[in-house]
Amino acid sequence: MPDKIKSSKVAVFLNVANAGSPEDWARLGKGISSLPISYGAKTSTETYVDEDNATTTVEGYEIGTDAEQVAMKGDRVFDYVDSIRKRLATGSDCETQVVLANIYDLTKTDDKYTGEVQKFGATIAITDFELNGGEVVKIKYKISLNGNPEKKTISLSADNTMTLS
Repeated sequence: MPDKIKSSKVAVFLNVANAGSPEDWARLGKGISSLPISYGAKTSTETYVDEDNATTTVEGYEIGTDAEQVAMKGDRVFDYVDSIRKRLATGSDCETQVVLANIYDLTKTDDKYTGEVQKFGATIAITDFELNGGEVVKIKYKISLNGNPEKKTISLSADNTMTLS
């Protein structure tokens, strides 16, 4: 019987290092209860003169996610995204990298997972900083994955510490 895949077996890692510093990966998760990844297929459709029905071709993808995160000072993802908001960052100051890891496809040995993942360039755009009376603050942002991914090999520990090669 097929196994259901829980969301905890798919990971999105954000490079939270400052520009020019070594990569520093943090997993998106704390303060985020839903993280839909939209693949945004770009299609073209043609109906040829010798056919009655159209043909659709996938031309590419516009992959991204709209995240809503409870503000948690000390969470590395929140602190990184919030620094973009506070600086009103633009252009390359909003760019970083993202790794998409299907943990369910990785090989588990002892307490480590290893296998192939996708590494993308990414842009973060702040959309809202939500203040509601009597409630915790939330930050909303869009992560757009840029260009074609690089295939990388991950080594992932149980505490979400990871290295890429």
